[in-house]
Amino acid sequence: MPVIRRPTPHRRLRGARPPRPPRPRAGPRLRRSAPSPAVRQVRAWFGLRGREPERPDITPAAAWIDDRLRPGGIALITGASGGGKSSLLRALGARLRRRGRGAIEVDPRRLPAGASVLDSIRGGTVEAVRLLAWAGLGEAPLLVRRPARLSDGERWRLALACAMARAGRRGGGAPADHGLEARATLLIDEFASILDRTTGVNLARTLRRFARRSGVRVVCATAHDDILEPLAPDLLVAIELDGRVRVEERRVTSDERSC
Repeated sequence: MPVIRRPTPHRRLRGARPPRPPRPRAGPRLRRSAPSPAVRQVRAWFGLRGREPERPDITPAAAWIDDRLRPGGIALITGASGGGKSSLLRALGARLRRRGRGAIEVDPRRLPAGASVLDSIRGGTVEAVRLLAWAGLGEAPLLVRRPARLSDGERWRLALACAMARAGRRGGGAPADHGLEARATLLIDEFASILDRTTGVNLARTLRRFARRSGVRVVCATAHDDILEPLAPDLLVAIELDGRVRVEERRVTSDERSC
């Protein structure tokens, strides 16, 4: 009966590196196809040029917000969807991190999964309950509930309360001392976009009181115009449909500051 020998496994010599896999070949470069007849017809209807509209230059606007916004101040970025509001917030956050300042974002995806709503806020119980009540989560059954059992709007408000707590611990600056440099800036993209308008307006007033009392700078981006009055921003940045960025430094009244 013939003897079947098993192949001996390959032994790698000591110090020898395994062979590197071959690099994938770069595919051919895709050329931009010619515009279709429908595209050419639409361009002729609306007087559009051959090039696509350019994105707005958001670098000067990010620097303007960072230089002009004082401790306890609020900046509001408005514009149509897809106009560049989120890009401006990201540029501002990158600028703050490069300069060693705190850029705190509101992100419901970072909520702790195993903790309760109350335990999601670090610090004392009284302070946690106060922040949660400011965010509209002050009901007792909600305090002991898990974040996974909350609705999307409640999870967003919980993320806002967590960000407010982090910003408060980081420290802002005395709102009356305009020369003091803020150490924390709260960045809120799509502010109250998934909330009903009544809740969104009330939350804008709450955020205004938080900024004035804590000295934390707040920068919000939204496509809704109904929060302009309750939020009472110090700086207004509007991104137009044609790509232009319009900035305005508003004068907040004493009544708005005292709210």
